[in-house]
Order: sequence, then structure tokens, then C-alpha cells
Amino acid sequence: MTFLFLPLHLTTDQKPVLLAADHIYHILHILHLSPLPPRQEFLAFASLVCPNETELAILTQLPVGTIPEVQAAAHRLREMGAASVLVTLGAQGALLMTAENAAQGGQLIPSKRVERVVDTSGAGDCYIGSLAAFLSRGVRQREERAFL
Repeated sequence: MTFLFLPLHLTTDQKPVLLAADHIYHILHILHLSPLPPRQEFLAFASLVCPNETELAILTQLPVGTIPEVQAAAHRLREMGAASVLVTLGAQGALLMTAENAAQGGQLIPSKRVERVVDTSGAGDCYIGSLAAFLSRGVRQREERAFL
């Protein structure tokens, strides 16, 4: 499987061309929303959209202060065109919402306990990069949570 990790540092003109490549090459697109949320039309091209709580709130215009609110906002993001959504929640872990589990509010993936946090800069980037690495090795999404 081929992956295209698509950060939003590319220009707006470059993204639609890269996103459309999946129809030709069967690429799994992971759309990481940092540093800014994309235009809504990008969501439909991505296989997996990966916002943090702040990005999810900006894009959906919904509150995300509680897990039920994050679930509602992730559901809204799917309604806006995202096939699957993985919301990073810091110390709370992550929420994976797909077509298969959306009716149940998605799947909460707890984070690993860490004794001492020094700096969280780049933590979401590392998480999404690790996910892509595990999936590229054939690890299914259900199994990947044991590694992350």
C-alpha cells in the first residue's frame, strides 16, 4: 500500500492534484490538519483526516471540551466529507471514527502512560507518522493501537 502524508504546508494549488492521484495509484491519503484546517473540499479526497482538538473545533465550529463533544464534532467532520477521522486528544489518547464505528461514537484509543513529559511539540506529527508506518507494514487499524 502506498501512503501520501499530506501536511498543509503545500500551496492550495498543489493539494488537489496530489489528492486526486489516489484514483490512479490507489494511494491512502492521510490529511494532517496542522498548521491550519483545509478548505472543506479537501476532506472528500482524504482517506483519513487527522485533526487535533483545536483544529477539529475550528473546522466544524463545534465545541470539543468533552469526549461526547469530540465525538459529535468528528461525526460532523465525516458529514463534511471525511471518510475516516482520527482526532488526537493529547493525554486522553485519540478517537478513531470510521463508517463502521460512527454509530457507536467511534473508538477511543487510550494513550500510553508517560512518567515525565518534557515537550509535546511534534507529538501529533509523530503519532500520525507512526500510524502510517504501521499501516504500511500491513498492520490493521485495530492492531495498530497496541503499538501507539
